[in-house]
Amino acid sequence: MLQDELRRELGMDEDLPAVLLMGGGEGMGPIEATARALGDSLYDENIGAPVGQILVICGRNKKLANKLSSISWKVPVQVLLPLKYFQNLLNNFLNPI
Repeated sequence: MLQDELRRELGMDEDLPAVLLMGGGEGMGPIEATARALGDSLYDENIGAPVGQILVICGRNKKLANKLSSISWKVPVQVLLPLKYFQNLLNNFLNPI
């Protein structure tokens, strides 16, 4: 299934539901604060485990990507700079291992 392959490729948990968080050039507000709030809400204190995961697309905002990547999350979080991701994907396609 394509969804499972994509989750594996992105290093995501294949069994947890995922929340996609992204902003654009016009801005949607405080992405970092939203990601932190999502991270808190997707961790179930009663069972001591995550009940979801987050995929954050940062566009070209390397500063945000670095900040989010440096946080110690209680839930799985993947931070993606799409241009870098698609360049790597293209390189792997053109030069398979």
